[in-house]
Amino acid sequence: MTTAAPIPHDPSPDAAPIRHGALGKGKLPLLVEPLRREGRPVPALVSWLSARRAWIDERLVEHGAILLRGFAVDGAEDFERVVRAVEPGLKNDYLGTSPRNALTEYVFSASELPPYYPIPQHCEMSFIKEPPARLFFSCLVPSTGFPAQWDPKLGIHVT
Repeated sequence: MTTAAPIPHDPSPDAAPIRHGALGKGKLPLLVEPLRREGRPVPALVSWLSARRAWIDERLVEHGAILLRGFAVDGAEDFERVVRAVEPGLKNDYLGTSPRNALTEYVFSASELPPYYPIPQHCEMSFIKEPPARLFFSCLVPSTGFPAQWDPKLGIHVT
């Protein structure tokens, strides 16, 4: 992270002490993480995000993506609470072409295909008439395999 600064003036009394800055040399994504361990709980993150919706919107335009890292988001319910702090009007009317499991009313697994099935590079829901304005992704289960490697013959990342 090249820059990291606490965000000045915190209107919510229980908000987490949080820093933000670019991840690496570029602008994509903006990294947001707690300064201290007590800044990790989901209620503190939700409070912090809810109080800064305009700031979040501005950073999304500037950076294209925001990576929330180091918070205690331990499951689909926690993830939905965090996402609702940024986007209260979630939708679930299109689930794509991959088989998915509902983890909450608005959180779904990415795909239930076996790991040996390749998923070609794609633009998530770009082909539907009214694609969502924002997409939210979460990694609730860390990878146990080798890091993905680019296969130029297949045109995909494989593990």
